[in-house]
Amino acid sequence: MNQNNISTAELFQRVRELLMLPELEPKTRNKMMHDTLILCCHEGVKDTKQAFGNLFSQVDYLCKAHGIKVADKIAIQTMRRHSNSQEPLSSEDLKYDARALAIFISAVFGVDVPHELNVLIPHTNRPYQKGLEINNRRIRCIVKNWDNDFIHVDIDQDADEEEYLVQLKDEENHIDHTYLWDILKEGMQLNLLDCQVKQPVITPRLIVVEPDYLVDISSIATCFTAFGHHPLLYLLNQMKPRANTQATLLGNFAGAALDDIINTNGKYQMNETIKTNFREKALEFCTCPWFDAKKFYTDANQQAFNLQQVVDILFPRTASQAQMSAFRGESLYDRKKAILEPSFVCEALGIQGRVDLMTTDCKLLVEQKSGRNMNIETHQVDPGYHSYQLEPHYVQLLLYYGVLQHNFKLSNDHVNIRLLYSKYQPQDGLMVVAYYHKLFQEAITYRNQLVAASFEIAKEGFEHALNEFTPDVLNVAGTQDFFYNKYLKPQIEAITSPLHNLTPLEEAYFCRMMTFVLREQMISKVGAQEGTNTSSSDLWTMPLAEKKMRATSIPTCTSSERNRAAQEADMIPSP
Repeated sequence: MNQNNISTAELFQRVRELLMLPELEPKTRNKMMHDTLILCCHEGVKDTKQAFGNLFSQVDYLCKAHGIKVADKIAIQTMRRHSNSQEPLSSEDLKYDARALAIFISAVFGVDVPHELNVLIPHTNRPYQKGLEINNRRIRCIVKNWDNDFIHVDIDQDADEEEYLVQLKDEENHIDHTYLWDILKEGMQLNLLDCQVKQPVITPRLIVVEPDYLVDISSIATCFTAFGHHPLLYLLNQMKPRANTQATLLGNFAGAALDDIINTNGKYQMNETIKTNFREKALEFCTCPWFDAKKFYTDANQQAFNLQQVVDILFPRTASQAQMSAFRGESLYDRKKAILEPSFVCEALGIQGRVDLMTTDCKLLVEQKSGRNMNIETHQVDPGYHSYQLEPHYVQLLLYYGVLQHNFKLSNDHVNIRLLYSKYQPQDGLMVVAYYHKLFQEAITYRNQLVAASFEIAKEGFEHALNEFTPDVLNVAGTQDFFYNKYLKPQIEAITSPLHNLTPLEEAYFCRMMTFVLREQMISKVGAQEGTNTSSSDLWTMPLAEKKMRATSIPTCTSSERNRAAQEADMIPSP
């Protein structure tokens, strides 16, 4: 497939041939449609100086860049999915897909669909089945009991019904919350999000368990590993000693460099960042094992060079840079609106975190990673997502995106999201990614499972979970490849093996201490008694008058102080 100098006439001719050549086999026809879409996307993004996770993200980016209507965007993404399949399309579906592809080509190249093709395709999109009628965005409720089909709840709203029924499964709308059977408890609080309420039945798109228990977004993302994401992996990661390696120091430098580059407005000096960074992290630099100063300086210089290019792409400083960005169809972001490491809490989703970079108008969201990405280096896509971004990084970015959506009531096409791998040049490392609802739901499901596990252990005692901390139990994906056995499994065993070699007295002490820490952590998040002003959830559960009476305030602190406080808050004693 030649991607050089393809013309719009050739692309439209390909679409016409899809409809006019009856002898084509279904899989050949679908592949031809797929190849035409790839050719169009290649022409549309070739001058953007940005990388793209997969064809899904390229289509999403171009639809936003060229102002394609939501209904047409849905049709184009449906066509893309059909083109990935080898199943034959009906004559009607083929015509609707050809229409979507023609509209996409027309928008990307800024030309009209030719008459000879226009007469072959429908004039309107395919009729879509209406989904849930969302008439309530958020409902807080308490579980009374449940069966195979419904959760019986009392809701925290003025209501005509004494009891409401939360539907667990709706196949027609692709909703399945049946995993909750294993973790529901009487008295458990739930947030029901994006609900269709037809009294007394509530059908939510998303359910959040114990939403007052805020979980750090990066901690959730870290649990998405090559061997799966067992709920106890969250606690295992908290028991690990804090890492102090050359890679973590470089990551800290890269974050500081991004901050300085944006705020110096073209007058950046890398050595100033190096000196400031060393001053703030002197102890970590001095105690880092096998620290190679020469390599660190070389890597830091490369990171800073790449970051300067990225900032000029996202926030053009000159008129020529702005014109080039506009020519490529990119949104222009205001550097004055850029903010670094803003902290968010999201009571709706029960999560919290700090975004690396965003704009105050919520048009841009960037998550930065300074380490290696072997998918980029080997030019091999992740088989699960057919993209170059790494799964834990994708999860982290999607959860931040979800926070902005639920906190600020943003539409799906309002925020542009980027993964920035600053080790690489922008054309490889500045990665445009699209919102992937299935993975977002999986991340919230995992958040619910780890919260339920933490509540259970805090209530029953750590000794009831001790035997579950083994590589065999945590390896839920059953991974047995070389990388897992050589590198990942020994890291797990370094934490879990000492747990199973304790004397009875040591085991009793450790389990009692862990239970105490988990209970204290739970109280600090959800509170033990309303009005005592001892938990983070007081931020949204305490009445305003009570806050004023107690003079509740949020102290100001520097970025480095916030980092230290966050690290100290997550500490759990190691075995």
